[in-house]
Amino acid sequence: MSRPIRKVLMLAHPEMDHLAYMMYNGLYKVLGKDNVAVYPFVRHYQGGIDDWYTLDDGKRGYTAPTGYVGKHETVERSFDDLANNIHSFDIIYLSSPRTYAVKALDQFIAKCGRKNLPPIVFSEGEDYQGFDTIRSIKHKYKTLACFKREYIQHELDRNPDLHPLYPLPFSTIPDNMPPDNPNKDIDVFALFGNTYPLRENIVRKILSSHLPTKYKIHVGIDRWNGSGLNTPPLISYKAYLDLMSRAKINIISRGWGCDTLRRFEVLFYSGLVLSDNIPITTPYPFIDNQTIIYYDDSLNGFIQRIEYILIADNERRRIGTAGREHCLKYHTTEERAKYFLNRLEGHL
Repeated sequence: MSRPIRKVLMLAHPEMDHLAYMMYNGLYKVLGKDNVAVYPFVRHYQGGIDDWYTLDDGKRGYTAPTGYVGKHETVERSFDDLANNIHSFDIIYLSSPRTYAVKALDQFIAKCGRKNLPPIVFSEGEDYQGFDTIRSIKHKYKTLACFKREYIQHELDRNPDLHPLYPLPFSTIPDNMPPDNPNKDIDVFALFGNTYPLRENIVRKILSSHLPTKYKIHVGIDRWNGSGLNTPPLISYKAYLDLMSRAKINIISRGWGCDTLRRFEVLFYSGLVLSDNIPITTPYPFIDNQTIIYYDDSLNGFIQRIEYILIADNERRRIGTAGREHCLKYHTTEERAKYFLNRLEGHL
């Protein structure tokens, strides 16, 4: 019989780790501020500055909160306080494979003894798809279960020693997002960081088509390599979300990692999302032509499809609204934390 998880000791790293923050945000909302302890204490989770740590190369670190960070009131607790009360926690959550989080786990093992610790759970939010880090952490610390952002099922099937391992993609952080704008006065929106060739191909294809002369198109990419085309000016996070909320079509593409922050930012809004069909596993997936529309990386027929979607107003609104509803039902940070806890409770 499974038992509920009510209190979590979260081991974190002070550099920006999007997945770790999302999980903290979700667990804070589900369990309450008094039931999620963070060690080492990460100030930017609370809106502060982390400038106290040293990077692996020996330089001084500095992390400030991003625009998506919400309000939290988690209290800083000392190592000795946490170690002396280690049995009050249902799990130890190693939220990152990075230096300070792993060192913290080693500290608790040295102080308390491995057999006296609660079950250890690990999640990896890095861009890479390999399993070396998962395997190392799992075997060294005898984890109860592991979670991975860049999770590809057929690759996992070849590595049965990694079970139980679950997908844990990014999620929507609704805290500081402007509300959905019913006045969709932008036809197509896509501003990208230039971190994957498909992104540049998308921008190049749209800008070289007839779409900019016929529709209101807001697309661009930084560090542009195209001849005679300028990189769009930087805009604030709030302005970026505002443009997204006003778009009839929001286009997304993978970056260095298949999973991106933008994937769940756009799905917070009711503009239809046009997405590449990435190979990673997403719990409660978005279904083609029901809650999202997928395009092929070859971009064959891409321009024609965009124009069809703009003309098919009722169909576009239906899919866009359904995508937003599906996102709010299954893919907020709170819902991702519930999914995480539910998977773990089956192993306790």
